[in-house]
Amino acid sequence: MAVMYAHNDISSQIPRRRTEPPRTASVGPERLAELATSIETLADDLAEAQRIAKLGIWRWTVATQAFAWSDEMFRIAGRDRATYKPTLESSLSCIHPDDVAGVHQRLLSTIAGGSDDAAEFRIIRPDGETRHCWAEVRPVLDEHKQVTAVRGILQDITERKAIEEKLRESEEHYRYTVELSPQIPWTADPSGRLIEVSQRGFQASDRPRDDALGHGWLEFVHPDDRERAEAAWRHSLETGETLDSEYRMRRFDGGGLWVRARAGARRNEQGEIVRWYGTLEDIDDQKRAEAALLSVEEVYRLAVRATGLAIWDYDHASGTRRWSDELRDMLGFAAEVPADTALFLERVVEEDRKVVTAVIDGDDPDPALPPNAKLFRFRRADTGAVRWLTFDIHRVRDESGTTTRSIVAIRDITESKEAQDQVTWAARHDPLTGLANRLTFQERLHQAVSTGRAPDCCAGLLLVDLDDFKLINDTLGHDAGDRLLQVSAERIRKAVGEHDTVARLGGDEFAILLAQPASDEEVLAIAERVIAQLGIPFRLEDQSIEVRASIGATTSRAEFDGAEAMFKHADIALYVSKAEGRGRVTMFRPEMRAVIQQRASMLSLARGALASNAIEPHYQPQVDLHSGKLVGFEALLRWRDRHRGLQLPGSVAAAFEDNELATSISDRMFERVIADMRRWLDGGLPFGRVAVNASAAEFRRDNFAERVLGLLKAGDVPASCLELEVTETVFLGRGSELVDRALNLLSSEGVRIALDDFGTGYASLSHLKRFPVDIIKIDRSFVRDIEEDPEDAAIVNALISLGKSLGLRTIAEGIESETQAVCLAAQGCSMGQGYYFGRPVAADAAAERIARWTDFSFAPGDAAPR
Repeated sequence: MAVMYAHNDISSQIPRRRTEPPRTASVGPERLAELATSIETLADDLAEAQRIAKLGIWRWTVATQAFAWSDEMFRIAGRDRATYKPTLESSLSCIHPDDVAGVHQRLLSTIAGGSDDAAEFRIIRPDGETRHCWAEVRPVLDEHKQVTAVRGILQDITERKAIEEKLRESEEHYRYTVELSPQIPWTADPSGRLIEVSQRGFQASDRPRDDALGHGWLEFVHPDDRERAEAAWRHSLETGETLDSEYRMRRFDGGGLWVRARAGARRNEQGEIVRWYGTLEDIDDQKRAEAALLSVEEVYRLAVRATGLAIWDYDHASGTRRWSDELRDMLGFAAEVPADTALFLERVVEEDRKVVTAVIDGDDPDPALPPNAKLFRFRRADTGAVRWLTFDIHRVRDESGTTTRSIVAIRDITESKEAQDQVTWAARHDPLTGLANRLTFQERLHQAVSTGRAPDCCAGLLLVDLDDFKLINDTLGHDAGDRLLQVSAERIRKAVGEHDTVARLGGDEFAILLAQPASDEEVLAIAERVIAQLGIPFRLEDQSIEVRASIGATTSRAEFDGAEAMFKHADIALYVSKAEGRGRVTMFRPEMRAVIQQRASMLSLARGALASNAIEPHYQPQVDLHSGKLVGFEALLRWRDRHRGLQLPGSVAAAFEDNELATSISDRMFERVIADMRRWLDGGLPFGRVAVNASAAEFRRDNFAERVLGLLKAGDVPASCLELEVTETVFLGRGSELVDRALNLLSSEGVRIALDDFGTGYASLSHLKRFPVDIIKIDRSFVRDIEEDPEDAAIVNALISLGKSLGLRTIAEGIESETQAVCLAAQGCSMGQGYYFGRPVAADAAAERIARWTDFSFAPGDAAPR
């Protein structure tokens, strides 16, 4: 898969033609043809990069008024190259009338001031379509600082603007949904300290935001109600029941506001509370109405209590029923329709009719019923729309306790119920793909495993990991990565049955719970069907993408102890699939546990090596291929086992997949290398510089550069003695801004930056511009067969030429013979490293090697100590 990036004009980086006559004798027709092909390829790549990035290039020559557009400029503007002639005037005519004056003025200012500029504006295509564009201009100055031409780029950003508008609309939608809800949502930490409260909460309490957040919620309960509220909270903690309590909330001015608090605790797998989620409902009016019921004027008290609610008033003595105007509006009944119980119940959704019927017949609802037990659905009489309603019943009794009057207060909570359902759905599903999330999947897996213990039942489990997803995500962008995940989710659904559960566990990992597969063979067949579905090519960012996946499979027939063990078995099988080449399905077998045990052993060995200070760098010389002089060393990781002696990094390979262990090992390497350099400096040994590898994990720490510079300063070692080797994968990913910052800081202090294994990864040439690279390392895979393989020789020659063009030095790894060294030197490679010059040795042996170094002459035999 080819990935190209379009950037600003790079003609200034093309080497200037030499003033001396060309040495045509040394360049034959074949070389000229090769160069011509390379130039043609680069031109095609540049044009393709512009098309992918939707970025056009233009140039305006002031003296001749000549105006030139690249092909992408014509595509962005919607103009035909064959019929449209770009000039300053015609180019300005493409710009939206509201923007053209400003753009023209900025261009004139660039010419007058001779400075760069950038702007965002709109253009109009011939068919009337408006496109949003980003433009940057740069003047070309002569020796008198006069502007002779203007270069510029134009990028079509219409799609990005549309996405930004959708995001803004989504945020506004969420804000209105929360703020218009009659309830006040809040969250608190396990101890009850408030973390989030909606804006209506601050308004209701008349408290500033800073005075509320971070404090325990009990602090805001009226002192007279605090003991009762705390008791309800303790009861919820002990029983796990939902908190439902009414109390007065202490306002900032000292007053109180009656609220009804409902809350539930989210717990982790150990049963520990992670966070409280709750709502506050303003029941101040309701409480005031209840107090008013103690007054003599009963009707007045009932009316106050009913404020803001729809009322059903039933007089038991006379048998008369009255519906308030608000209730008729809520239910969709016209004013002339009688308040008839049968008519009302007819429109209650059948599943909810029982509880409503009991209330109307005079039964009091159980006080212990949760709030949702008072919910029911009602089909409006006029439109048929189903609305969610909730009720509260209030009885008036005589001295004997006989009910004489019933007031049913009904509230329409459709909008808040739908919002709550959305929140509930979001809590159990992946928002990107719509699949079940990890929580939902674990619940269903536990249920399936419990059922699957029966002799005739079985559950199947597949864990799916998309191979190379990170590469696609980083090279095509995160929007493309999200789309890839969505397409993959859809295809996995198609490959399984309607009763099977598909979930996204996070990142690029999916899980499939198969409902009672007939056999292990059926599980494998379904897994192969998933791989086949995922492997169907599809277009993404104008490229054909084929998704490969690795799958680990198991069933509840396998020997296991619960859902956790079953999941672990599938995870082990997935690990084996990936380790054996990816793009395959592996069914769990008990002997696979050894793979995980081996990984655990590696991690244990790595931790032991750190604890016993057994990490030690070994140094391999780096030699100037033209003078034969020693120019430095590469520090290679070794560690010493007390039983098996010196060990290579591969013996603890799993440690480098663990960020914490990887960074700890790297820290120890830097400490040891800097200490060794200090000893060599004290001994007056001219070692040049030492190169140390830094992994992508290092750059995930935002203080990586400061830590390295701090170690150099503490060891009193000049920064120029250190060279940092990074691979191309370091430049990829979401943390590239951290890499940019770290490398620039290190480079500014004198540390040299080398790009390791160049040409074997996926980085683009743009990284050589963006990041402060000093040296390109040519991978040993190209050097090994350089004498026999013309393709390897051509690749090496191209990399050396690229380094020269960009002013970078080159060093070849894996040189094992004099002929390889001579060949590389003849091609212009700056430096070399490999067994031919010497094997890696410990610090003391490296010091001896420095002291008795003899420059290489590339003559037969050993010309220097090995």
